[in-house]
Amino acid sequence: MKIVLLLASTFLVFIAGCVLSGSPAWRWLEKVRTETVETNVPAHFPILVRTLDGNGPFAVANYGEQDSDDRIVVDFDNVDPETVKRDLNLLSHHGEHASEYFAIVNRGADFIEVSLRVPEDSESKCVGWYRVQQGAILPQRILAYGPGFAFDVMKISLVVGSTCAAIVLASGIFWIRRSQTRVKDD
Repeated sequence: MKIVLLLASTFLVFIAGCVLSGSPAWRWLEKVRTETVETNVPAHFPILVRTLDGNGPFAVANYGEQDSDDRIVVDFDNVDPETVKRDLNLLSHHGEHASEYFAIVNRGADFIEVSLRVPEDSESKCVGWYRVQQGAILPQRILAYGPGFAFDVMKISLVVGSTCAAIVLASGIFWIRRSQTRVKDD
């Protein structure tokens, strides 16, 4: 009976370890995979543009590859962040308020720092953080990954769950053997 309880508790600890470590593992892996952008800006680095010569909705373009009728947003004085969020949310099939694609991270006297996530319909993610200063875009960091990212998170979660289960199993075997030794001594 003790063995059955030990195996059941080991299994439950394994599942709990895997499940509870998933979210922290995801955040940690995103932090590790965020790259600092210095001189070589990736072609897929996202920047905020306004379509139709600056009169249309907000959209996302790649750094250095925007359409000729798109205007790069470098003046945020008259830009309503909620309008930007609404326009970008509508680009995704998730609809309005599905995700936070745009945020003003920091605002100084002569600069503004923003984060911009590409609205996607897949399990990929691309987020760029950049500073706009004196009409220039200065890329700072980028995080980009595809659907395989979840498998990397699962590997970490499995290691955590397995480690927790191994500790419980080893402790349980130790206590079972110790209690059997006490019974023999008595």
